Amino acid sequence: MNLSDFAQRCGYWPEKEEIVRARLMALDLLVTCRRCKGTGLYEHNPLDSRCYGCGGRGKKLPPLTARLAATVRGRIEAGDLRPYFEDLRALQAQMRGNSPG
Repeated sequence: MNLSDFAQRCGYWPEKEEIVRARLMALDLLVTCRRCKGTGLYEHNPLDSRCYGCGGRGKKLPPLTARLAATVRGRIEAGDLRPYFEDLRALQAQMRGNSPG
């Protein structure tokens, strides 16, 4: 399944990998990178030791499947992303110079 199909099945998420990654991270659905074992570093990279399997993050997107999309959809309906969106609104208000609320 491609990112666009996955985003649509999750409830019309923006089709940007960074947003999908952030939301899956908020739901604790990212997977630990097998290449670096979650450290973000890879000793066999002579350039800068950064793991290019996960971009140095230690976690990466799981395979985007219909089953994962159904899990995400259920967790959204249960309100599991509510704290993520509240934090995002507070951060946006702070960046605008306003107090949240």
